[in-house]
Amino acid sequence: MQNLYRFFMLYQGHKDFTNPFADVDGVAGSGRFLFFGNELLHDVIVSDYVEIERFFFKNKKYEYVVKLANMSLGDEANVEEVSLLGHSYMKLGLYSDAYKTFMGLVDKGCNEASVLRGLADALFMLCKYDEAAEAYNRLILENGETKNLVVCQSIALVNSGKVKDGFSGLFKIDYEENGKNLVVKRAIAWGYLMDVKPLEAEKIYDQLVEGNNAAGVDFLNIGYTKWILHKTKEAVSYLKSYAESVDAADRNILNDFNMDKNMLEINGIKSYELKLMVDALGVS
Repeated sequence: MQNLYRFFMLYQGHKDFTNPFADVDGVAGSGRFLFFGNELLHDVIVSDYVEIERFFFKNKKYEYVVKLANMSLGDEANVEEVSLLGHSYMKLGLYSDAYKTFMGLVDKGCNEASVLRGLADALFMLCKYDEAAEAYNRLILENGETKNLVVCQSIALVNSGKVKDGFSGLFKIDYEENGKNLVVKRAIAWGYLMDVKPLEAEKIYDQLVEGNNAAGVDFLNIGYTKWILHKTKEAVSYLKSYAESVDAADRNILNDFNMDKNMLEINGIKSYELKLMVDALGVS
């Protein structure tokens, strides 16, 4: 498989042959490599499927992994192959499919770290924060505590409404790293918003957007904070910057508002105000 791939990627005379990796009619992810999944060849190269899928995953061809895996998976599916399928779904933003895939493995007794992590991340992206926090906790208990897992679990706890439980882990890491971990700082600031403490959140977000490492989401969240504090002019300015940023170019800001509706509502922002703010921003 790799020799074939190198041939079409490196050999100058490859144009005389049909490239099995090329997209068909310009459609991304429609590579002719799918001949590998043909049932006539199943018994011949089935043992190579995992290696092929691993190769595609490494090269970020996640849609290829999904197509080939779905063509080849059977009752005796290899755990690694199913796991690769689940992680490819995650990379493609297909979180429901990822959840079903990882859950299927867990239901069969699989407790590999990569599978449990995939399940936890899928639950988080599906906004099932209570279940995500439990899944991250299981990972910590079975594989040991890492800062990354603690942060993920803490954010899940905060988003589920268990702010104080989430803060315990976040404040510990923030102290250990002398306040230099920006991911933790963002999580703490968000926790303050979930705990209806916008003044505390504002102090952190002000520092983040004034620094050199501000992310697009910082402008969204400081916009929320200023909005909650009735600093409307500043809120509009920050939210507009977010809406017009490269990070948000392919997104509808009303979708962001709706995703964060629970936080906004507990801080006094009414549903009808979401559309009013969109109109004030003058963006979609």
